[in-house]
Amino acid sequence: MLVSDVIFVMNFAFDFNLAIGPVSLALLVLAFLLYVTEVLVALSIERGQLTVKNALIVMLMYFTYSQVWIALVVYSLYLETKRVLLKQESKWYKTERYKKAS
Repeated sequence: MLVSDVIFVMNFAFDFNLAIGPVSLALLVLAFLLYVTEVLVALSIERGQLTVKNALIVMLMYFTYSQVWIALVVYSLYLETKRVLLKQESKWYKTERYKKAS
């Protein structure tokens, strides 16, 4: 996805005259439909969540959420690489889910 984004942006600066072809176009459409279908099925499980508004938000999420996810993965990769190179210990924090009765 990152390579796809770079090519997309660079195509504005330099006209690569790219033609994606019918197979690539079919894969892009199928990826979009698969994502939307998966999320809509998940929404349909919860009562009252499968609405037209939510369906439109899901379609928008394909183009926005995925991009934000790339930034998160790159940042996590940077932190882990830094931790390994500096030989730092990794710490796991237990999430407190329920207050203990005193």
